[in-house]
Amino acid sequence: MPYYVRIIGGDLRGRRLRVVTEPPELRPIADRAREALFNILRRWDAGRLFVDVFAGSGSVGIEALSRGAKHAVFVEKHPRLVALLEEQLQQLGLAERATVLRADAYRWAERWTPSEEAVNVFLGPPYADFVRRSEALHQMIRTLQQKLPPDSVLIVQTDTVYPADQLPDSPHWDVRRYGRTQLCLWHKKQDGSA
Repeated sequence: MPYYVRIIGGDLRGRRLRVVTEPPELRPIADRAREALFNILRRWDAGRLFVDVFAGSGSVGIEALSRGAKHAVFVEKHPRLVALLEEQLQQLGLAERATVLRADAYRWAERWTPSEEAVNVFLGPPYADFVRRSEALHQMIRTLQQKLPPDSVLIVQTDTVYPADQLPDSPHWDVRRYGRTQLCLWHKKQDGSA
């Protein structure tokens, strides 16, 4: 059953996005957490590339585009969600500033070659993956930490049950909680350290 969320800020503020909750592991990020995320990200360049991994309906990447990201890449494996995402990007006039990849996120991370410019990468995996595929997920995070250009930010959305100190390079994560959502942010400094 579809429902709608609103774009919270930027040029498209107030526009509605159709969101689906099938397959059942899909759970769009709550408005409060999404607003907080973009308030935090304001300290970095809002115009940089934004990558929305496990994109689902794409609400996080679309919010980034509304707030000035020059381009967004959406990584999603479910064909129905990819079709919905492409349709909504078209309706919102964002198709020229977006790339939608129908791909398994874990394989994508192994193959991805970022440019030299800083990027914001958001991972919103199914919460069950933190248990069911924890080693693969941690390997994916380590891979992205190594590949990201300096000044990039990696954001991982979990539920508050997940112990953030299990994340790779655990001392260097900024962990914020918003209701049942936990946002973990990792910044790669200019010298390549966290």
